[in-house]
Amino acid sequence: MARPGLGIARFGMVLASFWPLFLLWAIRGSPIIEDQLLFLVCGGLIVIPNCLLGLRIWYAKWQKDTKGITIENHGNHQDHILIYLLAILLPVYSLPLDTWREIDVLIVALLLVIVIFWLLDLHYMNLFFTILGYRIYSVDPENHAGDTAQRDSFVVITRRTSLIEGQEISMYRISDSIFIELS
Repeated sequence: MARPGLGIARFGMVLASFWPLFLLWAIRGSPIIEDQLLFLVCGGLIVIPNCLLGLRIWYAKWQKDTKGITIENHGNHQDHILIYLLAILLPVYSLPLDTWREIDVLIVALLLVIVIFWLLDLHYMNLFFTILGYRIYSVDPENHAGDTAQRDSFVVITRRTSLIEGQEISMYRISDSIFIELS
């Protein structure tokens, strides 16, 4: 069951994950947009969503919004960051910004990628986590005999270099499917 407000957190996380793209656009510039305006817009698109993500993590910690997670089937998804950089950021960055029509195409392409990230639950793809030393794991709970409850997979963000099956970890909830272990 979705918790109120976590959809906003999810959207903020999707936007926050695009900060490298906004940084590159601000540095690259555009011949038809004043540098100050581009810096302001790109800076806002970097700072605001990442501050909201930080506030969500702080709020989860303050409210003790934790969940005990038993590690079962899991996989390390650090490779998703590389795929994200090569398959999403670089092609969108390479779109020209020389005319208003090209900027319109860029905005539509970015919106499509944001929708894809939203629908595929890829909102945990934030390079800041990697820079800060976190690793990203997906955990797929097993359905045990007689267990009729739907148990969805979730993402664990932690500084641990590995997870051990059967291990119980208390984590803070960022969204309904994203949990972070703060150390």
